[in-house]
Amino acid sequence: MVDSIGFNDRSSLDQLGQPHTDKLHMIERYKAVDAKTLELDMTIDDPGAYTKPFYSHRNFSLPTVPFTQNPWVCSTREIQHHRGELATPAMAAPSK
Repeated sequence: MVDSIGFNDRSSLDQLGQPHTDKLHMIERYKAVDAKTLELDMTIDDPGAYTKPFYSHRNFSLPTVPFTQNPWVCSTREIQHHRGELATPAMAAPSK
């Protein structure tokens, strides 16, 4: 488990460019499901940018294509699922 605090607002939360503030608190839990699968569960809490904490789950599988450089490339379906879990809740404006 990785419990991360102390972020600044000079980066984005994900590859889509979702914002975060210095109030971000992220918990990441990694689990080796088997020899070819890595599971990642994230809890993201940033009261400065989002209305409530949200949760995301991803599975990474070793590619079957031998020329791939990165051993933990996820599939298009996994990327779309992750974006749906992360991007949609992130777009809600925080209550003031």
